[in-house]
Amino acid sequence: MVPKAFPYESLGGSSAPPKFETTSRGRGTCSNQHPCWFSPLEVAKDWHRRALWVHPFKSRAEWDERIDAMHQGAYIIPHAESLGSVETLEETMNLPDLKMFFFGMTDLSKVIGGTKKPNWDDPKLWAFVDRAVKIGKEKNIVIGANTSYAYTMAEMRQRVKRLKDAGMGFIMIQGAPFLFQVAMTEFLKGVREDLGLA
Repeated sequence: MVPKAFPYESLGGSSAPPKFETTSRGRGTCSNQHPCWFSPLEVAKDWHRRALWVHPFKSRAEWDERIDAMHQGAYIIPHAESLGSVETLEETMNLPDLKMFFFGMTDLSKVIGGTKKPNWDDPKLWAFVDRAVKIGKEKNIVIGANTSYAYTMAEMRQRVKRLKDAGMGFIMIQGAPFLFQVAMTEFLKGVREDLGLA
């Protein structure tokens, strides 16, 4: 349900911000005893609450002053992880003004290997990556990739090193929630062993 905004006074006469309680069916009651069919919009306390400046120009004159620099700083990055992206690699990398090309290594390894689970070590995957890196060097295109999923922190580090050695100009590791899961799995395994619970 999309939250609706009303003045606080319209929710029961109080000028204080109401507090909400929501039932499992979505009907809520605010602290001003006004039945509501919406929940309050929770505003993040971090950077998400900052207003974003969408339009980049302050005047018509700035178009001429800034448009070329903005064009140079804009990147369209093809993200290869499908059979189609494998079959059209050269065609894609011949696109005019292409600056970066990215591999999604999890799905790409499954597509190339014809498997249901990713295979980071598949030689066919790395042959494809090497071919793209070679083209990238010839055309001055930065090649990037992610680490896919490894289940120890040591292996995640090894994958970053392997991507760098393969010629990746930018490397995306997994996000903090996954890395936390891996780290805590290792940590708790060690705790169990220390306490004789393993």
